[in-house]
Amino acid sequence: MSIKQVIFTQYLRDAIKDDVTNHTVDSNWDKLLTGFQEYYKSPNLIERLRKTCKHWGLSPAFGVVLALLVAQSTILLQLGIFSSSTAYRGLSTQAAVTSHLKIIVNPQTDYAQLVELLRKNGCRVVAGPSENGELWLNLEEPEKLTVIKSDFLNSGLVDDVFSTE
Repeated sequence: MSIKQVIFTQYLRDAIKDDVTNHTVDSNWDKLLTGFQEYYKSPNLIERLRKTCKHWGLSPAFGVVLALLVAQSTILLQLGIFSSSTAYRGLSTQAAVTSHLKIIVNPQTDYAQLVELLRKNGCRVVAGPSENGELWLNLEEPEKLTVIKSDFLNSGLVDDVFSTE
């Protein structure tokens, strides 16, 4: 080995020795302590929820759906959609129309023919049909009651006709 190689090797040993002795033992303990505290720090609420959901086998999609459900419920409650004042909004305010005739429709009747007969006589259905085939009718011209009754009975579409007045 030449002198230059021995000097270079000695210089290299000294440089490595200086690097090792420059570090203090306390700094390594501080690094270990901060790593330990970082690993065992108390989790915040979101981290705890994540761990709990993962432990229960719930996916992140469940959290998204739950958040949307809560937001939708909050909006609906704020708008007052669930209040009791809107429960009867669809009720009609029209006065009740009285019926002039009650007819019992033959079970074999073609309803298209019955509708033509009702239109021809100026009749409007007020109620029905019931399970017995009853219809309550209002007449545009109540003075023609007897003529209309006979027309219904002669048509063969109706089993019976009653006057409700």
